[in-house]
Amino acid sequence: MDWEKARNYTIIFLLILNIILFGINVHRSKESTVTAQRADTVSEYCKRNNISVECDLPEKYEPMKRVVQKDFSFDLLGMERLFFTNLTGISRTDVKNTVLLTNGLATLKVDGQHITYEDKNFAKTSDRQEALSVANRYVKAIMQSFGGFTLESINETENGREILFFDRINGYPVFGSYVKFLFRNEGGICIDISYYPVTQGGDEVDPVIASDEALYAAVAKIRQKYPEGCRVDSVTQGYFYQNATSEVIAGYRIGVQGEGFYVNAVTGEAY
Repeated sequence: MDWEKARNYTIIFLLILNIILFGINVHRSKESTVTAQRADTVSEYCKRNNISVECDLPEKYEPMKRVVQKDFSFDLLGMERLFFTNLTGISRTDVKNTVLLTNGLATLKVDGQHITYEDKNFAKTSDRQEALSVANRYVKAIMQSFGGFTLESINETENGREILFFDRINGYPVFGSYVKFLFRNEGGICIDISYYPVTQGGDEVDPVIASDEALYAAVAKIRQKYPEGCRVDSVTQGYFYQNATSEVIAGYRIGVQGEGFYVNAVTGEAY
């Protein structure tokens, strides 16, 4: 046997095989990528519906791992220490599962998985950077008790400056777990917290629709809320809590002028 020829044939065979596999991987990558042409097509569709798309769409849409919600309850005393600098003179009102704490012009409401804190006497922030610095200090303190929140967006609204943070799992934001700040134009602060902690649901994954398909699915809901027109500020892939089924599922958040519209990334249903 000519071993030199056999070795050369083997090398050639392996090179051809690598080329074929590379081509397959490139093809699969294109199949799971939103191209510029697709993004332009859905942007044009939105434009015809008086919706301007002022953000980039996520390009990749790989299958997402399933997650499940964990049990959690807020530490009420810990929340008091976090939000009230003066722990004396706090009045408490209990109504069913809701606790309302009041101290002067500051109120703290704990209702199931939600917390709302408002201080009408909070000094007016001078600019965007100061507001973000205040928000970061609160988030850092909150994360000592729960969550791993990261900054999502900063928006200027009619009522004031909104800053939004999301918890994350598998690299994706969990839309049901957030800390949202509103720094009012006239002074005062409102902090809205929602927390649905999640964990891995095993090795199962769900195929998901692309971001352009999710945006297309949300147009009817957006038009219903904003018939005079609006702008889309963000399209984000992640997980959201579905109230109807009490499940945390793969989805997209369509950010519209500070408000979130949601699309089930598996079924394509919009909310």
